[in-house]
Amino acid sequence: MSRRERLTAVLAHALLLWYRLRLALPLPGRSRLLLRRLVAWQDAGTSARAAEARGLGDLFRRAVARAPVAAPCLPRSLALIRLLRLHGLEAGLRVGLRRTDGRLVGHAWVEHHGVTVGDDEGFVRAFHPLVLVAQARPGEAA
Repeated sequence: MSRRERLTAVLAHALLLWYRLRLALPLPGRSRLLLRRLVAWQDAGTSARAAEARGLGDLFRRAVARAPVAAPCLPRSLALIRLLRLHGLEAGLRVGLRRTDGRLVGHAWVEHHGVTVGDDEGFVRAFHPLVLVAQARPGEAA
């Protein structure tokens, strides 16, 4: 593993832990603030950097598999979006539902211009997409 890959893996673990804690701590108004920082994002078609996004997503996925904390889909997706943005890549959070054994099951995953990043595309296709959102950059209206 190269030095860049090791640093990215360490960053992936830190971001995953941050979002895992941020979503788990019962702080008043915290969830609303996090959701207010999510804004509508339109898919602008394919990206010339899609291969780079997929590569980072694969690296992130391998790092998360060895993470010391559990990695549910929402904190994992938020951490991956932040990692992609740190590399100058736009990414959106996709949320979807499917019916399993008579129950509705939800899942969150990351897309970069319509390309699933850091998740199993076959698994993701089983979900009916509901919404695509992206985190607002600092200084943007939420």
